[in-house]
Amino acid sequence: MALEVHGSMMVYLALIVTASFTPLYRRLVFVILISYAIYFGDLMGEIPFYIGTLLADLSLYLNSHRSAEPQVSRFLSVRNCWPMAVAFFGLFLASYPPNSPELASWSMFMYQVGTHIFNSYCKYPV
Repeated sequence: MALEVHGSMMVYLALIVTASFTPLYRRLVFVILISYAIYFGDLMGEIPFYIGTLLADLSLYLNSHRSAEPQVSRFLSVRNCWPMAVAFFGLFLASYPPNSPELASWSMFMYQVGTHIFNSYCKYPV
């Protein structure tokens, strides 16, 4: 419960600070906060909250421009489908097993992709 309270308070404070910012600078601040949390290894404390706030902001932005720009209808299917695609990707990442991940081929694939992205920071859990 302490992680949820801490994360929600950090998001609340960040939203109060960035309330008067333009949408671009507000998103930039949240990307910087995500990068800062990743750099210092706070993987479960703040990153999910900042990413959720960034995705909510992007969702509001895309929905507001859906009615404002009717001539851009070719991106309508992308705007309708991206939340589900992000949700399935999040479920895929969250399904990494905590015990014996080497037994499943998909978790080995996730580990190999992680070593290519994070290179020397990844160590296989024993």
